[in-house]
Amino acid sequence: MSYEWPFIIMDNTNIICLSISHNSHDLQSLASMPQQEEVYSNFETVEPIKSFFYLNTCNRSELYLEVTNKKNLFSLIKLASTKLEAFLDSTPQYLIGEQSIFHMFKTISGLNSMALGETQITGQFKRAFELATQKDCISNEFSKLFSKALHCQKRIRTETNTGEAPISLFTLLEAEINERSEQTNLYNSILLGGTGDMSQKILTHFKNLGCKNFTVIRHSLTDDLPPAFVSIAPSLNIELTTWDKLKKRILRKNNAPCYDLIISSANSKAPLLEREHFNLMFDNNYLKKDAYLIDFAIPNNFEAGQYQDRLVNLEVLLSRSKENLALRQEQVSEALPIIQKIIGELYLEQTFKEHRKKLNETLFKLDERRKTEWNKLLDGPLKSVNAKQKRILQDYVKKQEQRAIKAHKEIFAEILSRKNLEGDLEHS
Repeated sequence: MSYEWPFIIMDNTNIICLSISHNSHDLQSLASMPQQEEVYSNFETVEPIKSFFYLNTCNRSELYLEVTNKKNLFSLIKLASTKLEAFLDSTPQYLIGEQSIFHMFKTISGLNSMALGETQITGQFKRAFELATQKDCISNEFSKLFSKALHCQKRIRTETNTGEAPISLFTLLEAEINERSEQTNLYNSILLGGTGDMSQKILTHFKNLGCKNFTVIRHSLTDDLPPAFVSIAPSLNIELTTWDKLKKRILRKNNAPCYDLIISSANSKAPLLEREHFNLMFDNNYLKKDAYLIDFAIPNNFEAGQYQDRLVNLEVLLSRSKENLALRQEQVSEALPIIQKIIGELYLEQTFKEHRKKLNETLFKLDERRKTEWNKLLDGPLKSVNAKQKRILQDYVKKQEQRAIKAHKEIFAEILSRKNLEGDLEHS
């Protein structure tokens, strides 16, 4: 099912979102956007901006504003923080009113993420909001809106399966190994080929799982290491070596089996780990009983038919990730009505707030009418009941009225959430 925008009209709302993300800009452009602390470092309060909330992640930078006037908005933003010029010059997507609220709810729920349904973005939103609050950049109204966004994310997480099927390569890798092995998550020692981006992610991931020893193979120990690798190395127990040096150690045959995983991740014409290397370790009992060979190299260094149950390659994991992503996408159709209903409830709250005086007058008239009808009952059919029974009946009537008001609000929100659900939503 697809969706058409808008399903309700809230043109008078004062929430604005400026957004750039992986959907609209390349990752290099996103990497050049200012960090959150940098933006708030020289923040100045500027009228008519009531709330100023900036979010920066690897895949998106967004600015949410609550304003009383939309004139000369970009100039006012630059006055509030001079660090946002590059962001504003990058032609961010401009969302206003209900569209911006819908976008926020959808993004914080992981429905706009590269890894659809992931929850990391929720934590990033929370930390960014905490920083904005500390800098006194958030109004009470915007804080309530953010609470609604978190409520929305929680409902989507619990009422749909958008985050159930794993799509992370490392999560899928763990699941793949756990399916085949009697012992799970026991990675004490890993042999890794390469020091590139993938190797760095592998090292960080398995360190977090408790792995204590890493042996990293390179073609040469004299070549410079990538800066990112150098930055993470001190926190890890890494032994850098070459295959020739490791081979001599293996052939001594006086060492106990030591590796739980062998991971090939280097993309080069001359692979660091090949079939003959694995065979040598296998033949000389240099691998633990349940050791696995993980081939993340492109193209693969090992053929799919080799080593049977011991081999997990990138193609298999990517295929499973693609299948699970399709399952998550199917769940989006269940998540969007939840967002729409919560926005409908926001609309009701706004309407009741704007017409509070008229509503109170109406409720007062209804209360007077109820008292009149109640007195008629007391003088007639209820004349013989005692004081306790009267109180019970009166409480019952009040509760029924409260239930009726609540039911009407819920029904209205439900109608709004189901309105115009056959079109295409293109504004988020």
